Amino acid sequence: MIFLKSKKVSIVLILIYLLCFITSCKNLETNHEVVNEIKTDNNVIKEIEIDKTAIEEIKVEDTNFEEIDKMITEEIEPNLNAFFFIYDNVVIEYNGFFVPLSGNEIRQKTKLNIELIKEFDDGKLYTLMLDELNLYDMEDDDPFDQIPLENRMLGYFYITNEQIYRYLLPYDKIYADEENQNIVDKINTNKNDFINSCDIVCSNNGTSDVADEDGWHKYVEEDGNKRIFHIFNDYEGGTRYYEKIIWEENKGIIYYRSGTGAMRMHIEFAISIDLLMN
Repeated sequence: MIFLKSKKVSIVLILIYLLCFITSCKNLETNHEVVNEIKTDNNVIKEIEIDKTAIEEIKVEDTNFEEIDKMITEEIEPNLNAFFFIYDNVVIEYNGFFVPLSGNEIRQKTKLNIELIKEFDDGKLYTLMLDELNLYDMEDDDPFDQIPLENRMLGYFYITNEQIYRYLLPYDKIYADEENQNIVDKINTNKNDFINSCDIVCSNNGTSDVADEDGWHKYVEEDGNKRIFHIFNDYEGGTRYYEKIIWEENKGIIYYRSGTGAMRMHIEFAISIDLLMN
């Protein structure tokens, strides 16, 4: 009798719980536009509340992006340039591989901060900066394991409908609010002079691969829904800088790599682990 009684109580409790759950589902409402949680084979892209003016964080890891593409098409307007990140003021997580001055190989997640500095009549100015490496879990405490700010800062990015321009500060300058204002003033004063001092890192129609007098190649390769920016030098001796950025339409940067010839201060990050070191 005690067993039967407890069994009946359990059934009643379960029925009450189900009734409450169904009722709560019917009454669920929201006052914000919400992008629902998307589940993939490997990861979950967190539910994001879209405020249109500020998005706190999009966590993007290994995923095939098929459902994201559908979400973008149906719910979200693209940015001014289709190859740039859709959101302003967002943080995206990547898989990273780093070789700092210590020579240690460090593999860990890294975050890229996309910050809108200023919107102009025909363009938008951003900064892109990586977070510092997380060295707390490493066995050896080597001060040369950290990546300096000037290497973590990818630069100022001025986007238009057709092109994405990148401006790098000289090494004796520090990326800060004062320099942000200086760049804004340059664009307001003489935009053409500012653009002429930039590299074209993304172009809808690509750019020609023509080496300058010092053997430097800087060009954008057109590859379907991707645009690939390259920097390298024909010089075979010593160590020279290299850089590669892969932009994908409606996703922004899906792969980045930079450093010098002997993988000194090597920085590499990608949406997919499979892209690293390819």
